Amino acid sequence: MTGDRASRAGGRPSNRLVLVGCVVVLLLAIVVGASFGTDPVSLVTAVLDSSSRDHDIVFAVRLPRVLLGALAGAGLSIVGVALQGLLRNPLAEPYVLGVSGGAAFGATLAILGGLTGATMLGASLVPVAALLGGLAATALVHAFAAASSGARSTSFLLAGIVVNSIASAAITFVKTLIAPAKAQELLFWLMGFLDVPSQASLVALAVYVALGSAVLLLDAARLNVLSLGDDAASISASACARWSSARSSRARSSLARS
Repeated sequence: MTGDRASRAGGRPSNRLVLVGCVVVLLLAIVVGASFGTDPVSLVTAVLDSSSRDHDIVFAVRLPRVLLGALAGAGLSIVGVALQGLLRNPLAEPYVLGVSGGAAFGATLAILGGLTGATMLGASLVPVAALLGGLAATALVHAFAAASSGARSTSFLLAGIVVNSIASAAITFVKTLIAPAKAQELLFWLMGFLDVPSQASLVALAVYVALGSAVLLLDAARLNVLSLGDDAASISASACARWSSARSSRARSSLARS
Protein backbone atom coordinates (compact mmCIF):
# COMPACT_ATOMS: atom_id res chain seq x y z
CA MET A 1 0.00 0.00 0.00
CA THR A 2 2.83 2.40 0.84
CA GLY A 3 4.44 1.71 -2.53
CA ASP A 4 1.14 2.31 -4.29
CA ARG A 5 0.69 5.67 -2.51
CA ALA A 6 4.25 6.71 -3.34
CA SER A 7 3.76 5.76 -6.97
CA ARG A 8 0.56 7.77 -7.22
CA ALA A 9 2.12 10.72 -5.42
CA GLY A 10 5.02 10.71 -7.87
CA GLY A 11 2.72 10.49 -10.88
CA ARG A 12 3.82 6.93 -11.75
CA PRO A 13 1.34 4.05 -12.13
CA SER A 14 1.28 1.56 -9.29
CA ASN A 15 2.55 -1.99 -9.71
CA ARG A 16 -0.98 -3.30 -9.35
CA LEU A 17 -2.22 -1.04 -12.14
CA VAL A 18 0.63 -2.10 -14.41
CA LEU A 19 -0.14 -5.76 -13.72
CA VAL A 20 -3.83 -5.29 -14.53
CA GLY A 21 -2.89 -3.45 -17.71
CA CYS A 22 -0.59 -6.28 -18.79
CA VAL A 23 -3.32 -8.87 -18.20
CA VAL A 24 -5.79 -6.81 -20.25
CA VAL A 25 -3.29 -6.46 -23.12
CA LEU A 26 -2.60 -10.22 -23.01
CA LEU A 27 -6.31 -11.04 -23.22
CA LEU A 28 -6.74 -8.62 -26.13
CA ALA A 29 -3.77 -10.18 -27.91
CA ILE A 30 -5.29 -13.66 -27.49
CA VAL A 31 -8.61 -12.46 -28.90
CA VAL A 32 -6.94 -10.74 -31.84
CA GLY A 33 -4.73 -13.77 -32.51
CA ALA A 34 -7.75 -16.07 -32.60
CA SER A 35 -9.67 -13.68 -34.85
CA PHE A 36 -7.23 -13.32 -37.75
CA GLY A 37 -6.08 -15.99 -40.16
CA THR A 38 -6.27 -17.12 -43.77
CA ASP A 39 -10.01 -17.76 -43.45
CA PRO A 40 -12.25 -14.99 -42.05
CA VAL A 41 -14.34 -16.06 -39.06
CA SER A 42 -16.86 -14.52 -36.70
CA LEU A 43 -15.99 -14.81 -33.03
CA VAL A 44 -19.64 -14.32 -32.09
CA THR A 45 -20.68 -17.25 -34.28
CA ALA A 46 -17.77 -19.35 -33.00
CA VAL A 47 -18.82 -18.80 -29.38
CA LEU A 48 -22.58 -19.14 -29.80
CA ASP A 49 -22.78 -21.94 -32.39
CA SER A 50 -20.67 -24.97 -31.42
CA SER A 51 -21.58 -26.80 -34.64
CA SER A 52 -20.37 -24.04 -36.95
CA ARG A 53 -17.21 -24.03 -39.03
CA ASP A 54 -16.10 -20.86 -37.26
CA HIS A 55 -16.21 -22.67 -33.91
CA ASP A 56 -13.99 -25.47 -35.22
CA ILE A 57 -11.45 -23.04 -36.69
CA VAL A 58 -11.23 -20.83 -33.60
CA PHE A 59 -11.33 -23.41 -30.81
CA ALA A 60 -9.61 -26.35 -32.52
CA VAL A 61 -6.87 -24.57 -34.48
CA ARG A 62 -6.26 -20.90 -33.71
CA LEU A 63 -6.87 -20.65 -29.97
CA PRO A 64 -4.59 -23.60 -29.06
CA ARG A 65 -1.81 -22.04 -31.15
CA VAL A 66 -2.28 -18.63 -29.56
CA LEU A 67 -2.28 -20.14 -26.06
CA LEU A 68 0.85 -22.13 -26.92
CA GLY A 69 2.60 -18.92 -27.99
CA ALA A 70 1.44 -17.12 -24.84
CA LEU A 71 2.72 -19.90 -22.57
CA ALA A 72 6.06 -20.11 -24.39
CA GLY A 73 6.46 -16.34 -24.19
CA ALA A 74 5.59 -16.33 -20.49
CA GLY A 75 8.20 -18.99 -19.74
CA LEU A 76 10.90 -17.21 -21.73
CA SER A 77 10.12 -13.83 -20.18
CA ILE A 78 10.28 -14.97 -16.55
CA VAL A 79 13.49 -16.91 -17.20
CA GLY A 80 15.02 -13.83 -18.83
CA VAL A 81 14.06 -11.64 -15.87
CA ALA A 82 15.51 -14.16 -13.41
CA LEU A 83 18.80 -14.35 -15.33
CA GLN A 84 19.05 -10.57 -15.55
CA GLY A 85 18.46 -10.25 -11.82
CA LEU A 86 20.89 -13.02 -10.98
CA LEU A 87 23.70 -11.70 -13.16
CA ARG A 88 22.85 -8.00 -12.70
CA ASN A 89 22.99 -7.43 -16.45
CA PRO A 90 20.11 -6.48 -18.76
CA LEU A 91 21.79 -8.39 -21.60
CA ALA A 92 21.52 -11.73 -19.82
CA GLU A 93 19.06 -14.07 -21.50
CA PRO A 94 19.07 -17.71 -22.69
CA TYR A 95 20.41 -16.91 -26.18
CA VAL A 96 23.35 -14.84 -24.97
CA LEU A 97 24.20 -17.32 -22.20
CA GLY A 98 24.43 -20.24 -24.64
CA VAL A 99 21.46 -22.14 -23.22
CA SER A 100 19.45 -21.85 -26.43
CA GLY A 101 22.48 -22.81 -28.52
CA GLY A 102 23.03 -25.95 -26.46
CA ALA A 103 19.33 -26.83 -26.71
CA ALA A 104 19.41 -26.35 -30.48
CA PHE A 105 22.46 -28.61 -30.78
CA GLY A 106 20.79 -31.30 -28.67
CA ALA A 107 17.71 -31.16 -30.91
CA THR A 108 19.97 -31.28 -33.98
CA LEU A 109 21.57 -34.52 -32.79
CA ALA A 110 18.14 -36.01 -32.07
CA ILE A 111 16.83 -35.12 -35.54
CA LEU A 112 20.04 -36.41 -37.13
CA GLY A 113 19.54 -39.68 -35.24
CA GLY A 114 16.02 -40.09 -36.63
CA LEU A 115 14.22 -39.45 -33.35
CA THR A 116 11.71 -36.96 -34.78
CA GLY A 117 8.75 -39.30 -34.37
CA ALA A 118 10.07 -41.22 -31.37
CA THR A 119 8.41 -40.82 -27.98
CA MET A 120 9.15 -41.75 -24.40
CA LEU A 121 6.30 -41.88 -21.90
CA GLY A 122 4.18 -40.05 -24.45
CA ALA A 123 6.65 -37.19 -24.89
CA SER A 124 8.61 -36.49 -28.06
CA LEU A 125 12.33 -37.18 -27.72
CA VAL A 126 13.43 -34.09 -29.68
CA PRO A 127 12.37 -31.61 -26.94
CA VAL A 128 13.90 -33.97 -24.35
CA ALA A 129 17.19 -33.89 -26.26
CA ALA A 130 16.91 -30.09 -26.48
CA LEU A 131 16.44 -29.93 -22.70
CA LEU A 132 19.50 -32.10 -22.12
CA GLY A 133 21.51 -29.96 -24.52
CA GLY A 134 20.45 -26.80 -22.70
CA LEU A 135 21.41 -28.29 -19.33
CA ALA A 136 24.79 -29.38 -20.70
CA ALA A 137 25.42 -25.89 -22.10
CA THR A 138 24.46 -24.32 -18.77
CA ALA A 139 26.88 -26.61 -16.91
CA LEU A 140 29.64 -25.77 -19.41
CA VAL A 141 29.03 -22.03 -19.08
CA HIS A 142 29.10 -22.32 -15.29
CA ALA A 143 32.37 -24.26 -15.42
CA PHE A 144 33.99 -21.66 -17.68
CA ALA A 145 32.74 -18.77 -15.53
CA ALA A 146 33.85 -20.45 -12.29
CA ALA A 147 37.36 -20.88 -13.67
CA SER A 148 37.59 -17.18 -14.51
CA SER A 149 38.95 -14.60 -12.08
CA GLY A 150 36.87 -11.73 -13.45
CA ALA A 151 33.48 -10.41 -12.40
CA ARG A 152 30.82 -13.08 -12.15
CA SER A 153 28.26 -11.53 -14.50
CA THR A 154 30.85 -10.62 -17.12
CA SER A 155 32.39 -14.09 -16.97
CA PHE A 156 28.99 -15.74 -17.42
CA LEU A 157 28.14 -13.56 -20.42
CA LEU A 158 31.48 -14.13 -22.12
CA ALA A 159 31.35 -17.87 -21.44
CA GLY A 160 27.79 -17.97 -22.80
CA ILE A 161 28.82 -16.22 -26.00
CA VAL A 162 31.66 -18.72 -26.46
CA VAL A 163 29.41 -21.74 -25.86
CA ASN A 164 26.71 -20.34 -28.15
CA SER A 165 29.29 -19.79 -30.91
CA ILE A 166 30.57 -23.36 -30.53
CA ALA A 167 27.02 -24.74 -30.70
CA SER A 168 26.21 -22.65 -33.78
CA ALA A 169 29.37 -23.81 -35.53
CA ALA A 170 28.59 -27.43 -34.68
CA ILE A 171 25.04 -27.10 -36.04
CA THR A 172 26.35 -25.55 -39.27
CA PHE A 173 28.87 -28.38 -39.65
CA VAL A 174 26.15 -30.99 -39.15
CA LYS A 175 24.02 -29.34 -41.85
CA THR A 176 26.79 -29.94 -44.39
CA LEU A 177 26.79 -33.68 -43.66
CA ILE A 178 23.08 -34.51 -43.97
CA ALA A 179 20.74 -34.90 -46.92
CA PRO A 180 18.82 -31.84 -48.19
CA ALA A 181 15.47 -33.24 -46.97
CA LYS A 182 16.85 -33.74 -43.46
CA ALA A 183 18.45 -30.28 -43.58
CA GLN A 184 15.04 -28.75 -44.39
CA GLU A 185 13.51 -30.61 -41.45
CA LEU A 186 16.29 -29.40 -39.19
CA LEU A 187 15.94 -25.79 -40.39
CA PHE A 188 12.18 -25.90 -39.82
CA TRP A 189 12.65 -27.06 -36.23
CA LEU A 190 15.45 -24.58 -35.45
CA MET A 191 13.53 -21.62 -36.88
CA GLY A 192 10.67 -22.41 -34.52
CA PHE A 193 6.98 -22.93 -35.19
CA LEU A 194 3.66 -22.99 -33.42
CA ASP A 195 2.01 -26.22 -34.45
CA VAL A 196 -1.50 -27.04 -33.25
CA PRO A 197 -0.93 -28.71 -29.86
CA SER A 198 -3.12 -31.38 -28.34
CA GLN A 199 -5.08 -30.53 -25.23
CA ALA A 200 -2.86 -32.79 -23.12
CA SER A 201 0.30 -31.13 -24.43
CA LEU A 202 -1.11 -27.66 -23.76
CA VAL A 203 -2.07 -28.58 -20.19
CA ALA A 204 1.33 -30.19 -19.58
CA LEU A 205 3.12 -27.05 -20.84
CA ALA A 206 0.92 -24.83 -18.66
CA VAL A 207 1.77 -26.92 -15.58
CA TYR A 208 5.46 -26.89 -16.49
CA VAL A 209 5.57 -23.11 -16.91
CA ALA A 210 3.47 -22.56 -13.76
CA LEU A 211 5.77 -24.71 -11.61
CA GLY A 212 8.91 -23.02 -12.90
CA SER A 213 7.38 -19.58 -12.46
CA ALA A 214 6.28 -20.43 -8.92
CA VAL A 215 9.81 -21.48 -7.96
CA LEU A 216 11.27 -18.25 -9.34
CA LEU A 217 8.59 -16.10 -7.68
CA LEU A 218 9.25 -17.76 -4.33
CA ASP A 219 12.92 -16.80 -4.74
CA ALA A 220 12.09 -13.27 -5.92
CA ALA A 221 13.25 -11.68 -2.66
CA ARG A 222 16.66 -13.33 -2.85
CA LEU A 223 16.98 -12.45 -6.53
CA ASN A 224 16.22 -8.84 -5.67
CA VAL A 225 18.99 -8.87 -3.07
CA LEU A 226 21.43 -10.44 -5.54
CA SER A 227 20.59 -7.80 -8.13
CA LEU A 228 21.91 -5.15 -5.72
CA GLY A 229 25.42 -6.58 -5.94
CA ASP A 230 27.68 -8.78 -3.85
CA ASP A 231 28.45 -6.09 -1.27
CA ALA A 232 24.80 -5.20 -0.71
CA ALA A 233 23.86 -8.88 -0.53
CA SER A 234 26.56 -9.48 2.12
CA ILE A 235 25.37 -6.48 4.15
CA SER A 236 21.76 -7.70 3.98
CA ALA A 237 22.79 -11.20 5.04
CA SER A 238 24.79 -9.79 7.98
CA ALA A 239 21.85 -7.60 9.03
CA CYS A 240 19.48 -10.56 8.91
CA ALA A 241 21.91 -12.65 10.95
CA ARG A 242 22.21 -9.91 13.61
CA TRP A 243 18.43 -9.50 13.73
CA SER A 244 17.93 -13.23 14.13
CA SER A 245 20.58 -13.41 16.87
CA ALA A 246 19.04 -10.47 18.75
CA ARG A 247 15.58 -12.00 18.51
CA SER A 248 16.87 -15.34 19.82
CA SER A 249 18.59 -13.55 22.73
CA ARG A 250 15.39 -11.73 23.67
CA ALA A 251 13.46 -14.96 23.53
CA ARG A 252 15.96 -16.69 25.83
CA SER A 253 15.86 -13.74 28.24
CA SER A 254 12.05 -13.87 28.36
CA LEU A 255 12.13 -17.59 29.07
CA ALA A 256 14.74 -17.11 31.81
CA ARG A 257 12.63 -14.39 33.54
CA SER A 258 9.52 -16.54 33.39
